Amino acid sequence: ADRERGLSPLAGPGPQLSDFGGLARMNVDAFRAAVAGELGEVPDGSLVKLGIVDTGITFGHPAFADATGASRVEYMRDFTGEGRIYFLPGSIVDVRRPPATPPGHDPNATLVLSADVLVSPTSVSRAPDPNKRTALTDVVIQVPPALRSVLLAPGHGGARMGVFSEKAFERGSRKVDLDQNGKTDDLLYAIYVPGHGRPDTVYLDVSGRGDFRGATPLTSFEVARKTARVAQERIGLEIREDTLLDGAGADVPVVTASVVGFDPGNHGSHVAGIAAARKIIQNAPDDSLRGVAPAARLMSGRVCANTGGCRATQAIIALAEAGAEVINMSIGSLPESNDGYGVQETVINRLTMQHGTVFVVAASNDGPGRQTVGSPSVASLALSVAATATPGMVQRQYQYPGFGKGMGASPASDDYLLYFSSRGPSAAGGLKPDLAAPGTWLSAIQLNAAPGAASGLGVMWGTSMASPAAAGAVAMLLDAAKRYNMAHPAEPLAIDGRSLRRAVVAGARPFDVTRFEPQTGAARTGQYTFVDEGVGMIDLLGAWAALKRERETRVPRAVTRFVGAIRRDVDLVYEPRVLATHPNGLAYDGSRSVESVGGAREARFGRGVWVDRDDTTSLFRVQVARRLPTDAAEAPDALDALTALRTTADELEIETVIHGSHVPWVRAGVSTEIDCVDGVVPPARTVIVGEGAIDVPVDPSTGAGGSLTHAGSVIHVCVDRGLLSTLPPGDHGALVYAYRAHGAARESVPAFVFPVYVTVPDHTLAGHTGYHFTGDVSSFGVDRHYVDVPAGTTTLTVRLEVPAATQIGNLVTDCASVSLEALEGGNTLVPPEFAANASRAVARSCGSTGRPSSAASRTVTLTRVAPHAGSWDLHVFGMYSFRSSPYSLDVDFARLVASKSLIEGDPSALVSTFDVDVVDASVPIALSAAKSRYTLAGFSQRVTAAVAHGSTADVPRADGIVARTYGADVAQVVVRTSGSSGNDLDLEVLECADATLADCKRAASSAGPDDREEASFKPKAGKVYVARVEGYSVKKGDGTFTLVEEQKVHTPESGTLALSQPSPTKFTFDLGFALGASAILADARFTTKAYAAFGEVDVRDADGAALLRVDVRVTAP
Repeated sequence: ADRERGLSPLAGPGPQLSDFGGLARMNVDAFRAAVAGELGEVPDGSLVKLGIVDTGITFGHPAFADATGASRVEYMRDFTGEGRIYFLPGSIVDVRRPPATPPGHDPNATLVLSADVLVSPTSVSRAPDPNKRTALTDVVIQVPPALRSVLLAPGHGGARMGVFSEKAFERGSRKVDLDQNGKTDDLLYAIYVPGHGRPDTVYLDVSGRGDFRGATPLTSFEVARKTARVAQERIGLEIREDTLLDGAGADVPVVTASVVGFDPGNHGSHVAGIAAARKIIQNAPDDSLRGVAPAARLMSGRVCANTGGCRATQAIIALAEAGAEVINMSIGSLPESNDGYGVQETVINRLTMQHGTVFVVAASNDGPGRQTVGSPSVASLALSVAATATPGMVQRQYQYPGFGKGMGASPASDDYLLYFSSRGPSAAGGLKPDLAAPGTWLSAIQLNAAPGAASGLGVMWGTSMASPAAAGAVAMLLDAAKRYNMAHPAEPLAIDGRSLRRAVVAGARPFDVTRFEPQTGAARTGQYTFVDEGVGMIDLLGAWAALKRERETRVPRAVTRFVGAIRRDVDLVYEPRVLATHPNGLAYDGSRSVESVGGAREARFGRGVWVDRDDTTSLFRVQVARRLPTDAAEAPDALDALTALRTTADELEIETVIHGSHVPWVRAGVSTEIDCVDGVVPPARTVIVGEGAIDVPVDPSTGAGGSLTHAGSVIHVCVDRGLLSTLPPGDHGALVYAYRAHGAARESVPAFVFPVYVTVPDHTLAGHTGYHFTGDVSSFGVDRHYVDVPAGTTTLTVRLEVPAATQIGNLVTDCASVSLEALEGGNTLVPPEFAANASRAVARSCGSTGRPSSAASRTVTLTRVAPHAGSWDLHVFGMYSFRSSPYSLDVDFARLVASKSLIEGDPSALVSTFDVDVVDASVPIALSAAKSRYTLAGFSQRVTAAVAHGSTADVPRADGIVARTYGADVAQVVVRTSGSSGNDLDLEVLECADATLADCKRAASSAGPDDREEASFKPKAGKVYVARVEGYSVKKGDGTFTLVEEQKVHTPESGTLALSQPSPTKFTFDLGFALGASAILADARFTTKAYAAFGEVDVRDADGAALLRVDVRVTAP
């Protein structure tokens, strides 16, 4: 009868579902069958605790139930503070029986209540002031008998009143309708009742009408896992004692309750479903579409707020300490230095060693440029996961062609990298991402959605979806290993986190990759290297085989220790170190350090060999640090283990696998010979003695440290520069595998891996020759172009164009659409002119419905003045709906030299001349006075200050005043630092309420890898600003630097330009300026000499393209 009324799902064959997920790509079902055949039982994840740190989880979603309908969610906590319910002491002012019962109310349940409550703020960036309460006067409520007796007791039984605010979760289109009444601004009443020795309880009125009669009295979820139904969902509470600061800075005790089991962001539920849904489409067959580990025990930490920001560090510590064996982190970002030395990365590494936890982290969606892999996935012991798809998955889920490679390309694999998946290496040259997994899935989302929003199920793509697929696979591997160990206790498999990680990496399946194994001659050809996919697709069959091989080929360990009464091997940690400044311009030689956990400073070292193609170095030294893992280093017998470490050695066998070509241009394990090309032929062995690389302590005054090692405890990498010069354009490198060895034996799973990487550009902009390419790219495909921009280049223009569509009558064919992504040479810089025009970076001949586009839409032209020198990423993506798109990419440049780099002096300098010489250009240069611009923009002041290493300095103006204020004429303020070469400074501008510098918040900031920082903001009337500089790493001099403040006015003033051309490559500009009519020159800021006047001459050609900028800075006489 229930089925006939539609109250339970109807069984049926359902649609073709396999391409709504990626189980087949990871060999999940084949693995389950193999383990079942071996052990007689099917692994399902039920023996594993799987943690999800994300936007929350929809506790009541049927995807997270077991076969009996009971929830598998065992742990839920909120770490955001968003929407928190606050129960203040004395919040209930009065409770009484009504003189007359309102119509429709139960006279035995009705009370009238007055209270002063604290409403959760609409931003998690600030806590509420406990003195700023909202009065609730004579609110009519209905309560159950037990709560009625408490409220009518003397002192109201210690009960307190609070409210749950739906508005506290609102940001833009993100809204919450928890009680499903069609509104998103409800205040739901909550009453807290102290337990007096028993668990405290909270009654939440989910009716929205002040009716508590049906409310479930909830204790904190961790106490009894108790939940209450709210519309289609079930929620719990996390009840905590806390304090708030009042306006006077005094602590006010407060009880808080955070709703858990509730996912307003959808992301966390979707992620959890990929990792562990028992069944995603409820009317489909049980084994059709499910999560990877469909019976895993789930633990949820809500760390990402709907109103913005994720705070995961405390959550991952809590989850690991609570027993999570695998933790998925589908969060992260692309920082200035994605090198793995951040605090969160350090915490991940420590927790991995302390608790055996496996951390699986999304690589980020900032690709396809090089070195875009995000933090915290760059933690050395985390598994950083790239995102893949297949044509079938994209066609099923989005109905796009989704081929992912050229139409004529060899079908080496159906798998391809999704275009946005972040690429490696890390900023330190390390191997990231580690591997890849399917990154587009249909999965669970919240049930109680706001009006107009989807609910129940949804399709999402991203590395956020690939990461839980890999996490679920690790959980399945661990589950199978536990079952194996129960069946074979005498010969157990390793189940600690680092062993599982090694097995997953060793068992991965390379796909569509160009690689060559010199030892065996095995070769493959494809479009990727390890920079894109790491070691390949996670493969459970391969990981299972690798885990067993690790046990079977294990060699004796040099260090052991007692765990209880049992002597166990210590799995040492190996850390490859390359002391160098990489081609990205960042020093990883130990001269820079970072503040780590506990305030200690850690020197930064390279994690791989990053080769500069234009250099001559052929022999690279890779030091190897040999260390105790954290659990052994902090154990009671740590000194004995340390003695054993320092008095033993490990032998390592080295193998090299070439990526990007079949040319053996790099070898690892050679002898120390300058002419290393004829050195020892791999496989070679080296011995790491004692601790291997030794840390030179960081000097607190400079922030510099170092690393020393025994000459024999080094892996030497040889680059054959002759062969390197023959490599085709693109990504090239090698993965160097180090295997523990003992006598004739060698383990089959590497102890560690490090990369060698080099970029071979498609073209260098020089000799009057630009870069010109014509080709085609398929739907979801990416063509990568690397263009070297020499130092001194003054302008660079990129033009992307598709041909016109063919139209005969109403028939339109040959439609094309491509988009351009550019990264400026050096680190991960997006050219600012390109970023400002990102929405225009699509060239199309037709719209998404097939209608022809305008001629102007077929071309994207972007120009960068004063481009950053180095290798530029210019990537062309085949837009979704277009099967294959022909295009042309043209990169032109000019190198112009002005006779004056700066027009300076007193105001008379504004009437002068300067010459421009065309030194090198790929196109004819015809300068135009009409198109060029000559302006005074505002006021500039330059001051000198100093900051010590690890400290901050609030930089005053030239008059000594720290608090900066701005008049109504100032449209924008730009603050820059420079002049402290070799040091790493960070800049922050604070906006404060008044000159006492109270109630300050960040207005702008910049945290690049050197002394050159720039931050801009629009000043507000009545506000005060502070320029704060941090000496992040000051290792040269006394930390002296220059700070420039520019005040750009709303109405800049224009001068006049006249142009002559004495020769084909020389131009002369005559500058004119109405000095007497200038408001800027008459302003007191200028006339008192407090500020200079600044501006620029923007030199352009006849088409209006920017070619050169000459700065202007004049001071009062």
